[in-house]
Amino acid sequence: MAKIMDVHSKVLVHRFLAAKARTATETSTAFDRLAAGKAVSGRAILVLDMGEFTTGTCLVSLEHCATSGGGYVPLLDKTGAAVAFTAKGATGVFTMPVELELAERYIKAVATGASTPVYTNSVYLIAPASDAEPITNPAA
Repeated sequence: MAKIMDVHSKVLVHRFLAAKARTATETSTAFDRLAAGKAVSGRAILVLDMGEFTTGTCLVSLEHCATSGGGYVPLLDKTGAAVAFTAKGATGVFTMPVELELAERYIKAVATGASTPVYTNSVYLIAPASDAEPITNPAA
């Protein structure tokens, strides 16, 4: 039990999008990674929990911006690829590493549906607190 509490004190779990059925594009509120109670940096893990999937395709991506009210652009990884999941007919929990040093201060998640989507999902970011050891993505 103590180890779980120790881990909890070293990471921040941020929910971008709560679990619910979606039939259209939805954008989360901005996450301020520098004023989150614990400044977050380094490698984080983006988690997509894809529940019921009836029709269509779901793209979940991250966007970032230097100011909360500015123009958000896609967050790219070190190779220049967008940090995003595409799910079509797949359910389960999917993870992806996110290098937070590549992100501006504010981050949003966007769930975009195509082909008349009907799906249920939630999106989370798990990040180390500024004083924690780096975390790794078991799927990487």
